[in-house]
Amino acid sequence: MTANRQLACVVISLRSPAYLVDAVRSLLAQDEPAEIVVVNSGGGDPESLLRAAGIDVPVITRKEVLYAGGARNLGIEATSAPYVAFLACDCLAEPGWVSGRLRAHRAGAPLVSAAMTNPRPYAMSAVASHVMLFGRRLPGTPPSLWLHYSGSYDRRLFGQYGPFREDLRTGEDTEFRERLGPDVVPYAARDVRTGHRHPTTILSLIRDQYHRGGRTVRAYKMIWGDAAVARATWEIRHSVLNGLRWTWAGTRPRDRWPLILSLPHRLLATAAAAVGARLDSASHEGDAPARTPTLHALLVCRNEMKYLPGYIENISPHVDGIVALDDGSSDGSAEFLEKQRNVLEVVRLPARAPHVWDEPGNRRRLLEAAGRHQAEWLIALDADERVERHFRTRALSAIGWAQRRGVAACAVTFRELWNAPDQYRADGIWGTKLRANLFRWRPDHALDARGFHGRWAPLNANPVAGFPPVDVVVYHLRMIRSEDRAARRQRYEELDPGNTWQEIGYAYLTDTTGIRLERLPPGRDYCPIEEEISR
Repeated sequence: MTANRQLACVVISLRSPAYLVDAVRSLLAQDEPAEIVVVNSGGGDPESLLRAAGIDVPVITRKEVLYAGGARNLGIEATSAPYVAFLACDCLAEPGWVSGRLRAHRAGAPLVSAAMTNPRPYAMSAVASHVMLFGRRLPGTPPSLWLHYSGSYDRRLFGQYGPFREDLRTGEDTEFRERLGPDVVPYAARDVRTGHRHPTTILSLIRDQYHRGGRTVRAYKMIWGDAAVARATWEIRHSVLNGLRWTWAGTRPRDRWPLILSLPHRLLATAAAAVGARLDSASHEGDAPARTPTLHALLVCRNEMKYLPGYIENISPHVDGIVALDDGSSDGSAEFLEKQRNVLEVVRLPARAPHVWDEPGNRRRLLEAAGRHQAEWLIALDADERVERHFRTRALSAIGWAQRRGVAACAVTFRELWNAPDQYRADGIWGTKLRANLFRWRPDHALDARGFHGRWAPLNANPVAGFPPVDVVVYHLRMIRSEDRAARRQRYEELDPGNTWQEIGYAYLTDTTGIRLERLPPGRDYCPIEEEISR
């Protein structure tokens, strides 16, 4: 029974190595039981391996290779305990690993980091590896040097700040921590210790560090862009002296002699890591997960200069490009969009009088343009809509979830901001709004032919079961002010006087009966929110 267990532990395994058994046993031997799940990818038979060792725990298996972020997210989905920890299969949880984490979490810590130990303290290659990897994460490391890794998390953090990025070969925990707000203060639990397997020969050490150098620079490129190689090589060069200094400070005097004897091994390993970073190389390149799919934004607008600058600032960091259609604007909207670096194309329709809105036709034209730019996944947004702060991470996680299940379109949560830019209406229909506007581009896209309120997602993507909701939020700005709500109601009542396209009509847009407003949750607001506050 795992219902009353407070800590979930996700054991991350690649190709089901034999030492996976030792990792799981180290958790089963803890003085306080944990909810355990194994996530294995890339092949192997972890169920049989564990069963032969007399171990019965849940196992999630994927044939394709997953990066650590993807494996972490699968484990989070599969567990329910209020706190979540992770253990690589080449590590061992030392006694007190579970109870020490829970003690800190129960005292209020949202993130608990742990110390790393070396099970082979007298093997010089293992010592060199341990110094290079964990010099600032030893049980005796001073607080000023401590790095918060090997973390366990309050599950609510993933709801606030999103899941781990699944497209990073390494560094997914670093990227996640950088998203956390200043109120999330990590706690260093030095009594929680994780033993790590290290190379025990000089050749295996050099090989390991060479591949780590390549993996590090690849991850840094995805997080920090063009500065990645310089940052990675700078860190590797300084690891020789700094690693010794940090490890020396965290080691008792009588245990320092292996640090000196391992110096030649560290010099060779540092050179190997630097070469790996410079060559941008990685091991088992053919086994890498499929690349991250592209995500483009679709925009249809007409006379939206009031909202377009904020739209561009909001969505640009989250997508690989914007494909827009301007439907005869006279306020400079089209010209503004054509000057934006992230706008790949603006389909321009001529101004006409009277103007007649052709929603299905505009969507068809825009989808054709997206196809010209080899779009893969699309998010359709209006100029007065904003995505949440960590939208890209959440959207890519949702896309990965959808692709693993053969789903081609998803529904995102749609929040109508009301009376203020930092609160939304949550009662009745307002709290359950979904929009099927995150979907895969396809040449046979079956358009929703309704004149208004049609879905963006292709009707042939999932026509029977509907579009599954995903934990992604879009905010709508044009309902903040009462005068905008009244104007919107009037507009739709003129365009659809018989409620042909929306059976419930439009009176609800200004009805405040039973109104309930909620603040935007921490970490799930949007940028630039200051623009709306100052209006």
